[in-house]
Amino acid sequence: HKINKNHEEKGNKFFYNKLQSFDPYFSKKVNPNDTQRILRAIEVKVSTGKTLSYWHKQKKKKNKDSNHIFLVIRKDRKSLYNLIDERFIKMIERGAIEEVKLFLEKKIDLNHPLYKAIGLKHIKNYLEGKIKMDKLIINSQQDSRNYAKRQITWFKNQPNNPIYVEENEAKEIILKKFNKPT
Repeated sequence: HKINKNHEEKGNKFFYNKLQSFDPYFSKKVNPNDTQRILRAIEVKVSTGKTLSYWHKQKKKKNKDSNHIFLVIRKDRKSLYNLIDERFIKMIERGAIEEVKLFLEKKIDLNHPLYKAIGLKHIKNYLEGKIKMDKLIINSQQDSRNYAKRQITWFKNQPNNPIYVEENEAKEIILKKFNKPT
């Protein structure tokens, strides 16, 4: 991929400066060290001729004009955290450690987005003998719960006037909104 090759040669600073020159609004939202978001913004500009700011504005316009509802399905925090904890245990039981081991053996570039996967750094530390299994599980579960908290915060800050519902209410509200009998 040409952009990635240029990035390896010229670095983040060069690409961030490019982003600032053609999309100053979006560049203010991006950390200069966030390689993934910077490269994505460059790729969008190269492939479409338009900036990410342009596409974000189009999306907002479309959302204002469309017949849609924004539902956020609530789950009490304790149940959510229990599900997160159980899910990580199942991932371990189903071979996550072996999967990470195979991934690391491929010696993929450290900037690859997969290195940001929840649990990967802890599994890596476990494989290198730096931590024990119980610490791997506790740390990964905590990271997953923190990620869930960030998602909840993100939904709270959306401008689309979300409707918060319990799981069992969602279908009824959707059908009611679009005037279909249950």
